[in-house]
Amino acid sequence: TADVGIVAGNVRPESLQVLPYRSDRLILAVSNSHPLAGKTSIPFEEASGFDFVGMPEASAIHTFLNRVASDMHKKLQVRIEVGNFEALCRMIEANVGIGVLPCSSAVRYVKTMNIRLVEIENDWATRNLLICVRNLDLLPSFARELVDLLTQKCKTDHEPQPA
Repeated sequence: TADVGIVAGNVRPESLQVLPYRSDRLILAVSNSHPLAGKTSIPFEEASGFDFVGMPEASAIHTFLNRVASDMHKKLQVRIEVGNFEALCRMIEANVGIGVLPCSSAVRYVKTMNIRLVEIENDWATRNLLICVRNLDLLPSFARELVDLLTQKCKTDHEPQPA
């Protein structure tokens, strides 16, 4: 029912047109006092034994992280699920657990909360975001302008910068 969607990962574009948008990295957030707070990066397997703060079961990130854990033959220990990334970081700040969120979101919260960000070393932590539409030519003009703006930004983000 939406004119434009943004998805992460592999999409079966049978009835959709798919355009590259940008890349984003998933990152681990921990409280300043957490044992992992002194690390700059770790493999996800090292974090998987700790308690997690998670997003709702219906969210894409919840499904994705559970699949990653299952592929490692592990089950994430989720202490609480929250509805948004700000609440996730508040729970992490309160030492309820650790959590995974997109780096693009995490950098906002690390400025105002007592949390640290730890890079996840696994390749799957880099996600390619895609714009999906049913038919680019049939979009309403405002939706087409949005797609054009997003894809133009994508192009300029990846162009070499002058020295």
